[in-house]
Amino acid sequence: MVFMRRGDRLNIITRARNLAGRLVDPFCQILAYTKVSPNILSITGFLFAIAACITIALGHIVYGGCLVIMSGAFDAFDGAFARKFGLETRFGAFFDSFIDRYSEAAILFGILYYATIGQEHTLILLTFISLVGSVMVSYSRVLAEGLGIPCGIGIGDRAARVTVLILMLLLEELLIGLAILAILSNMTALVRLCHVYVQMKG
Repeated sequence: MVFMRRGDRLNIITRARNLAGRLVDPFCQILAYTKVSPNILSITGFLFAIAACITIALGHIVYGGCLVIMSGAFDAFDGAFARKFGLETRFGAFFDSFIDRYSEAAILFGILYYATIGQEHTLILLTFISLVGSVMVSYSRVLAEGLGIPCGIGIGDRAARVTVLILMLLLEELLIGLAILAILSNMTALVRLCHVYVQMKG
């Protein structure tokens, strides 16, 4: 097995971010003419998440995945739009994170309802574990930063979780996707716990 050096990984991440920036930039330019608030974009993304929740709950899994893509797109646009045009505010950053938690919970609730109606007990369990992991990833970071310890480590951040959600819905592989999501999110939370412990001991 070939392992990449730290510098190589950082280089790949930087290139990916630059590519994402080039893809998002034209949409930001269009939005600039509408005078729309970044917070409105956050709310729009949340509404797409609600629509995805209902769609998934009704059993339209692939269509739900498409709506999650739309929700994720608006979630990407709001922050990029605010940064590009100097519209960043402390409340805006808080509101963006606040609404993201509800959006993710809404999507998982749609899956939970679908699994409950179909009496898919394994899916119910995995959805619950995924939801707990998702909450703990964010909560651990907030607690750590409240102690003055930067804690953005781990691969199970929101972008990774949303990517897993989209893929499992589009491929209709809920069991595998939820298993990955449950492990990814909870392992990230535990990694952050260990990170804080090491930092405080150090």
